[in-house]
Amino acid sequence: GCFYVESPAMRMLLKKLEVDDYLGLVAASSIIRPGVAESGMMREYLLRHRDPERRKLASERMMSIMPETYGVMVYQEDVMRVVVQYGGLSAEEADEVRRGMNIRYRDRPEFKLVERKFFDNCRERGYPEGEAEEVWRQIQSFASFSFAKGHSASYAVESYQSLYLKAHHPLEFLVGVANNFGGFYHTEFYLHEAKRAGAMIEAPCVNRSEELCTLQNVAGQQRQYAPLVVHHDASAPRIFLGLGNVKSLNEASVALILNERRKNGPYTDLEDLLKRVPLGLEQARILVRVGALRSTGRSKPQLLWDVALLHRPATVRTSGDLFITKVEEPRLPDLQHFPLADAYDELDLLGFPLCDPFEMVALPEALGRGGDSIGNNGLPTILKRDMAAYVGKRVRMFGYMIHVKATDTHHGQRMSFGSFIDPAGDFWDSTQFPDVAERYTFRGRGVYRFIGVVEEEFGHNSLRTESLEKLPWRPDPRYGDK
Repeated sequence: GCFYVESPAMRMLLKKLEVDDYLGLVAASSIIRPGVAESGMMREYLLRHRDPERRKLASERMMSIMPETYGVMVYQEDVMRVVVQYGGLSAEEADEVRRGMNIRYRDRPEFKLVERKFFDNCRERGYPEGEAEEVWRQIQSFASFSFAKGHSASYAVESYQSLYLKAHHPLEFLVGVANNFGGFYHTEFYLHEAKRAGAMIEAPCVNRSEELCTLQNVAGQQRQYAPLVVHHDASAPRIFLGLGNVKSLNEASVALILNERRKNGPYTDLEDLLKRVPLGLEQARILVRVGALRSTGRSKPQLLWDVALLHRPATVRTSGDLFITKVEEPRLPDLQHFPLADAYDELDLLGFPLCDPFEMVALPEALGRGGDSIGNNGLPTILKRDMAAYVGKRVRMFGYMIHVKATDTHHGQRMSFGSFIDPAGDFWDSTQFPDVAERYTFRGRGVYRFIGVVEEEFGHNSLRTESLEKLPWRPDPRYGDK
């Protein structure tokens, strides 16, 4: 949820760099840009950052120009300083190099003159064979996109403020991020973070929700509003999803429900709602299916029957009734309510389930909850927290997909990086090299089973995938075993 540093690649880099202060954030936000990363300078920076002995391999001239970044060019200003102090160019000529960071500018005559002068000056200064060529190669790589230090510094201010809010006010911050409807991740995963911070996530409710997500502590009132996850602490803070989070529930319906509630108080039951708010039949059904009328104490199947029997758009009135009469309830067949059916309704109407997604897969017995679980293939099934103890070993892991990024190698082959949530709720990362990416494909969001080797680099653990398989969802119980 933290601005500009929440992507899997940035999380990985911050871990490897052991970033713990503002200046570290400034450097990280620039190092990850393609100009630095693709030239190999990001890896060299990491090596020098973690190993003081490695810094001795740096050119003394480059180290004296950029001691802060261990002699590695990170910012556009570094390039200008290098061409002036290392290459002997003037400030005006250095600005020509800065413009040359745009690849379309490099073929212009004025840039070619500056390039020639750089190498002439380096030869006159007697630099070691090949050193100037390597420095110039690094300079040219900045055309792939890089940051000025001021740009990185201003972005890092926003990142630092986000990190402070996340650390000290996590629930309020994550509700704000979810309501921003923007960020690297889907709303589901910001709410997952809020769960990790101790909140219960509640489905929308006609009596408690606003248009967007709200943070509420409903301790002592849990009898009125049946908790969706009964094993949670009833006194825990709750985040109610907004009515605006419900797909297919139109803005007009949301506004009518909220305005009427603010004016005349909570809705006592479905009949009261339908009398006070002119909802279409399908809009009323959506509210029932998403769980927004659970405060009535009736199950979803019962409420769906009620909607069919009570829905009379023409009788909606806002003035209230002098006498309230109750119609005798019809006799209904035995209606079964399946928790798994709620998850399917949530997938349809919210875009994600509010339950643990691992409870929805067809093979729950296969989901090992720790390093002691041994699968049929003899491999240990581990969690993210176990990875450090299994470096270099083949293991089995399960993950609920967060994000997969496909990219090309230097040889033009397709590979991918993935981020997942394990059954304990922790984030972990995988790498699919071209041979694996060609044979195994990700087929949308869901739970996957992986076999691979745990690897460690600069303190960050990931799984080098050997094979993967998507697990099927358990069938919707409303439609029978088949």
